[in-house]
Amino acid sequence: GFVALQGGIGTLSEVSITLSLLQVGEVAGKPLVLLGDCWEAYLNVISERFFLRPGDLDNVYLAAGPSQAAEWLRARLTRGEPCV
Repeated sequence: GFVALQGGIGTLSEVSITLSLLQVGEVAGKPLVLLGDCWEAYLNVISERFFLRPGDLDNVYLAAGPSQAAEWLRARLTRGEPCV
């Protein structure tokens, strides 16, 4: 899976590439955890202005902090969902 913290333009680029790979199925089933409070606005913009299908963000999780992200990932592993 992937975890991204708040960063600069390079981080934004990497997250965008990862979302593209998730969308086209190149990394299907792998979760993307976005840590911090900046990501919700970014996801809203790309959802409104770009071609996202229902389900494209199903493996994306917004976490306020590391413990929240770890809980979400642990729950996925416990349910047997792919997390690699």
